[in-house]
Amino acid sequence: MKPFRYLVPVTLLGLAEADLSGCGRSLTFQHTNLFQFGQIQFSFSACTYDSTIGGYRAGVANFNTVDGSAWNVVKAYHAATDGSDELSPYDSWLQDPTQFSGSSRSSGFCSAWKKAANNPDFLTAQATVFSSKYLKPTQSAIDKQGLSLGISEALMYDTAITNGVGSSQGSLGWLIANTNKQVLTDISGHSGNTLTVNGFDVDEIAWVQLFLTQRSAYSSATATAASTKSFRYMVTNILAAIGDIPMLTVNEA
Repeated sequence: MKPFRYLVPVTLLGLAEADLSGCGRSLTFQHTNLFQFGQIQFSFSACTYDSTIGGYRAGVANFNTVDGSAWNVVKAYHAATDGSDELSPYDSWLQDPTQFSGSSRSSGFCSAWKKAANNPDFLTAQATVFSSKYLKPTQSAIDKQGLSLGISEALMYDTAITNGVGSSQGSLGWLIANTNKQVLTDISGHSGNTLTVNGFDVDEIAWVQLFLTQRSAYSSATATAASTKSFRYMVTNILAAIGDIPMLTVNEA
């Protein structure tokens, strides 16, 4: 970990000074993919049964057969194939997965998904749903909160993927609301951007630290907890790089 530690000031200050686009966005995706899927690349062909939800998770953002996101991907794929492709036999089941729970209607689904991942049209379908389900709602939340630093946007994106983007307990919207409730006075800092929260002026990195505290308190899944710790490490060392506090090692974060 030591070589990475010495690169932190330059790398993370770049994230702190730029919005999430180009290289910054690529690095963000790689960070989230590492904790979600165990690799930095997007996995369009990934597919596995998840007993905790009673359905399958598949594709670049763990689309699943329970919340309808996997069906949205398949529908977008059908639009390019005129509805005749590897996943067509699963249309009825995907539209109502509970209807065939425990039956053979889902048999071979992962094999079909992996085969479809060889088709560029299927990759495009996944990217389209990925954008509408995660990227656009996350960007909307970022704009509403007034966040502008790359590290902040990266954290919001990662939270959306790991926790969901809505307002239900633990989701991105819920965590933002809970974080804002903690702001009861002005909070200064040196991030270069000041948010207005509940009528108070709050330094953006200070707000991010409050957000991480809320996320840590809610986190229970191993991947989510590890990802949160990683962001806490990055934020802490951004502050160290601008001289606010001593630099930490990963284990100290």
